[in-house]
This record gives sequence, structure tokens and C-alpha cells, in this order.
Amino acid sequence: MGVYLSSPVTEKETSSGDAHGYSWAASSMQGWRRNQEDAHLAIELPHDTALFAVFDGHGGREVAAFAARHMGSVLASEPAFEHRLGAALVEAFHKIDELLKDKSCIEELRELKVAPRRTEAHGHGGDGGRGDGGEGDGEGG
Repeated sequence: MGVYLSSPVTEKETSSGDAHGYSWAASSMQGWRRNQEDAHLAIELPHDTALFAVFDGHGGREVAAFAARHMGSVLASEPAFEHRLGAALVEAFHKIDELLKDKSCIEELRELKVAPRRTEAHGHGGDGGRGDGGEGDGEGG
């Protein structure tokens, strides 16, 4: 059957929370694919900044989970973060791409590839939540 199932998985994972006064909700469904490949995050960052993101798993679920796990800390560490957020975001995406090519990240990507799929972390802090790819409780970081 390849990467598709004979019928879609229609169960939904839904989570919600608050980040710097913004209420958010996220819901995902596996659909026809053999595995859920997408990831999302909703986190608070320094300087009253919140990051809400969806990462499409076209590169594999491990790539989406890796991006969700690291985007917050990479973005917050950008020199332009405090004054030029748009430029910092562009640079953060480029750095995530570079990290994905870094041989020191291969083991983490392998672990994310075989880890059971759960909703990506949500919470406070710059590391994408708890940093374990698991369900966030708003206390990560």
C-alpha cells in the first residue's frame, strides 16, 4: 500500500493554551498517511514574544519534530531577535536547515523517526517546550 492507508485515520489530537495572553488551539489528523508527519508548537519566548508554528512533514516526521523541538531556542538566540523579528525568523529557519545537515544531529533525527508520534511540545521557554517531543503541559522550557 506504500505510504497510504486503505482508509483514513480520522482521530484528532487537539491541544490548546495561552502564550503571552494569546489563546491558541491546534488540532491534527493523520488522514491517509501511514504516520502523522506534521508537528506544531506554541511557545512563549523572551521580550513578550510568542511563537506559533506548524511544520509540514514532507521531509519525514523526524524533520518536522526536530524543527518544532529546536525552533524556539534557535530563534531566541538570533542577534536580530529583539529588534528585527522577521530577519531573525528567516535566519532561524536557515539555521534549522544547517542543523539538519549536521552529523552531530543524526542520532536525534533517528530517535525522532522511530519515536511514537505525539503532539509536539507547547509551553514556555526557548527550546520548543520540554524538548522531548511529547505532549506539553505549559510548563516546558
